[in-house]
Amino acid sequence: MRLIRVISVALLLALVMCLTACGSSDKKKFVGTWVTDSKFDEQVTVTFNEDGTFKWVRNLTLGAVETTGKFELDEKEKYLTMYPNRNPDDTIGTSENEWGFRYVLDSEYLTFYKMYSEEPVYALRRQK
Repeated sequence: MRLIRVISVALLLALVMCLTACGSSDKKKFVGTWVTDSKFDEQVTVTFNEDGTFKWVRNLTLGAVETTGKFELDEKEKYLTMYPNRNPDDTIGTSENEWGFRYVLDSEYLTFYKMYSEEPVYALRRQK
C-alpha cells in the first residue's frame, strides 16, 4: 500500500513537471525573425527580441522602410500591441502611436488579424 502511494506521488510530480516544461509563454515563442511569403511588391520581416523590442522592415520595390519599437502581448486575449518609435523625419505628425493585432501563433507560423476581422493582415513564417 505504501509503495503504491509513493509511486503515485512520483508519477504525479513527473506529470506536473512535464506539463510545466511543455507550456511555454507566447512571448518566448514570439522571439525570433518572421517573414511574409509575399507574392506582391511588399515583403515584411519582423524581429521580436527577448527584451520586448521589435524591428519591422517593409521591403518595397523602391527600398526598405524600417520601424523599431517595443511590443506587449496579452496572452489571454491573444492580442499584440506594438509601440513604434516616433520617426524623426515625420514633420507632420502622421506616425502612429501604436499598432494592434489579434494573433494566432504556432511554432512555425504567426498570423496577424485586425481586431474584429477573420481576414489575416499578415501571415508570417519563422525564419530559420
